[in-house]
Amino acid sequence: MDSPGGVTDKKRISSERRKEKSRDAARCRRSKESEVFYELAHELPLPHTVSAHLDKASIMRLTISYLRMRKLLDAGELETEAKMEKELNCFYLKALDGFVMVLSEDGDMIYMSENVNKCMGLTQFDLTGHSVFDFTHPCDHEELREMLTHRNGPVKKGKEQNTERSFFLRMKCTLTSRGRTVNIKSATWKVLHCTGHIRVYDTCNNQTHCGYKKPPMTCLVLICEPIPHPSNIEVPLDSKTFLSRHSLDMKFSYCDERITELMGYEPEELLGRSIYEYYHALDSDHLTKTHHDMFTKGQVTTGQYRMLAKQGGYVWVETQATVIYNTKNSQPQCIVCVNYVLSGIVQKDLIFSLGQTECMLKPVESPEMKMTKIFSKDDLDDTNSLFEKLKQEPDALTVLAPAAGDTIISLDFSSNESDEQQCDEVPLYNDVMLPSSSEKLQNINMAMSPLPASETTKPLRSNADPALNREVVSKLEPNTETLELSFTMPQVQEQPTSPSDASTSQSSPEPSSPNDYCFDVDNDMANEFKLELVEKLFAIDTEAKNPFSTQETDEVNSEPAHHSVHQPVCKCGDLDVIFSYKASSQKLVVTVLEARDIPDKDRSGVNTWQVHTVLMPSKKQRGKTSVQRGPIPMFKDNITFSKLEPHELRGHAVRFRLYAVHKVIGEKMMGEQFFYLSNINQEGEVKVTLVLEPRSNLTSADSQLSLSAISHSDSASSTQSLSHGGVPELLVGLLYNATTGRLSVEMIKGSHFRNLAINRPPDTYGKLCLLNSVGQEMSRCKTSIRRGQPNPVYKETFIFQVALFQLSDVTLMISIYNKRSMKRKEMIGWISMGQNSSGEEEQSHWQEMKESKGLQVCRWHTLLES
Repeated sequence: MDSPGGVTDKKRISSERRKEKSRDAARCRRSKESEVFYELAHELPLPHTVSAHLDKASIMRLTISYLRMRKLLDAGELETEAKMEKELNCFYLKALDGFVMVLSEDGDMIYMSENVNKCMGLTQFDLTGHSVFDFTHPCDHEELREMLTHRNGPVKKGKEQNTERSFFLRMKCTLTSRGRTVNIKSATWKVLHCTGHIRVYDTCNNQTHCGYKKPPMTCLVLICEPIPHPSNIEVPLDSKTFLSRHSLDMKFSYCDERITELMGYEPEELLGRSIYEYYHALDSDHLTKTHHDMFTKGQVTTGQYRMLAKQGGYVWVETQATVIYNTKNSQPQCIVCVNYVLSGIVQKDLIFSLGQTECMLKPVESPEMKMTKIFSKDDLDDTNSLFEKLKQEPDALTVLAPAAGDTIISLDFSSNESDEQQCDEVPLYNDVMLPSSSEKLQNINMAMSPLPASETTKPLRSNADPALNREVVSKLEPNTETLELSFTMPQVQEQPTSPSDASTSQSSPEPSSPNDYCFDVDNDMANEFKLELVEKLFAIDTEAKNPFSTQETDEVNSEPAHHSVHQPVCKCGDLDVIFSYKASSQKLVVTVLEARDIPDKDRSGVNTWQVHTVLMPSKKQRGKTSVQRGPIPMFKDNITFSKLEPHELRGHAVRFRLYAVHKVIGEKMMGEQFFYLSNINQEGEVKVTLVLEPRSNLTSADSQLSLSAISHSDSASSTQSLSHGGVPELLVGLLYNATTGRLSVEMIKGSHFRNLAINRPPDTYGKLCLLNSVGQEMSRCKTSIRRGQPNPVYKETFIFQVALFQLSDVTLMISIYNKRSMKRKEMIGWISMGQNSSGEEEQSHWQEMKESKGLQVCRWHTLLES
């Protein structure tokens, strides 16, 4: 008989055996299940690298989607593809500015094209099989369900059922504006323009095993195109595209100048007017609905619509509109539109609005203008009808009527054919510039002589063009024999000349009267062409009302010959600058005050300005002012140049350049000027006005003086700038915004990068790393590769989030690498700035960045060897 203890042991052993068998059975079951899933994963049309890392839920999700897709494709008629079509299949997705999406009736994503990763950041396998409602904005779910619904109601006779779908959808996007991918939890909403059709497919086997008919399969096939933000447009805008900015009620607040060439409107006449005034009446309803979607979802694409031209007709336009939000309170601020003009002006002769009739109104002419037309050259061909024309213009006759006390001189309207032929043979520009000594032009040369002092002249003013309002005097002399053309100038009062004055006038090459600009063609042209006189004539300020006044003529006559210097063809404005040098701190503070008489908007294209400065000849210290607007931009920005000893000043100069800044096109240099530091006081302030000249006005002598003369000075800094020779250098720009805590580092360009292994230009890239006070890595990034460039231009900006109290405790390391094929990368050099700076130049650059208060500071740095 077994003891109670023995029975208990047997039960315990039996229980352990059952548990072991259960574990073995579960292990075997899981093993078989894994084998089934493994075989199922390898049956999917996926690469082995993808299918080997799928979990069981993903395998089931992709398998169900694949079966649905096979069922969908089997329902259609199969057509054999030609060889050319097979070759073109791989190019369809590349040409598409979006991706293809197929949705089931329930909203499941049956198929996603592989290029969805480039548009949204999410891969094809992460989205396929999931519900589209999990990745779209909740406020768009109701509209999306409406688009997925297929109504089978009766259709009117002669009309097909509308299956077309076009709507805007906000979907999760893990791509940042810089092209990086973030976690799905940090995804943002991107607006997609979805266009396509809803399709109904009947399967091949409509009967089930029970005899019931299977319902048809409904799916929505869409092409989804992301709408780019205006600040992230990668392709440059062509001549058929113009930008516009509108207020929230769709009134113009800015318009690009290109609209004048495309549609005829001037940007100024559009300001303050609603965009609806220029829409075609048949497109207003569609555009109104589009604008409602824009305010709801932030971005829209209008599709093709008609916009009225100024002088009649319309053009086809497509617009991408984006709502710009205020960064402080996230409220809508304005609307920026990128307008693509798709055609020329259609039906130019048709008028669609009252605004197009304004340019057709005939302007009212003054009696003076009518009189000028009567005396035009065309009317001189038939002088017999002149009296009849005067009788038809009574207003013009009132201008010719004599006043009380005037002397009445009879006019002979007869003409001489030989005189008319004589005037026709000689071009007008020859009369003014190159008068001949032939007998044909003796009368004209006599008419160009100054008038007697007793006679007065009356200025002829033009109401049509203000630029023509100059004192151009015409004199009509009674002569029954010849009809003379007179070109007279205001009288210069004669003064008695002394012998000294006579000698001065004889020795000076400067012209003393308008006739001095003219010379005899037959005599002087064969000997010497007076190029100086022609240049001086074109250099005269045409804006002055009296080009040859008494005061200016006296100054020209009294100017010595050795004061004649090179005059620019045109200047680009004046720049007021204050220089302040402190010998104790060896710092030069340059204060840029304002710019005056700068080019207008028609010449520069924009109305925003910025001044760039650089210390010559080393070019290691640079600076920029803030961007200012208006015809007289007020900068008032301080730019500091350090480490300038007093005896080195005469070997340096500061170059100023004025740039016209455009957000899309970029910067355009309008003028520049050099200022040599040998002209400033070593203690105190010096205010100067620099005349900005175009680069073409700097002659070879000026350019050599500004570069070679400074480079060969005896100063220590100049020899130091030339001593490094081929040492690799890097131009870096730093900017810190204390309000937002953003540190912007711009990799601008490099110099003298060498490939140490082989004798060919290197393939380089930059790597940036931000370290905290204990050396731990806070953030890192790198530039794109510049291939085969010893002096690469990067111009890439990287943003680091650094609080103000951390700014003195972080270290920024910048390394330049040479990427080699089949070998490890090779470091060309490195620098560090911040807490652990690699040198005095880097420490000074970091300190100036902190003191610049929101202005970018650019400096050249010599790279250290690895």
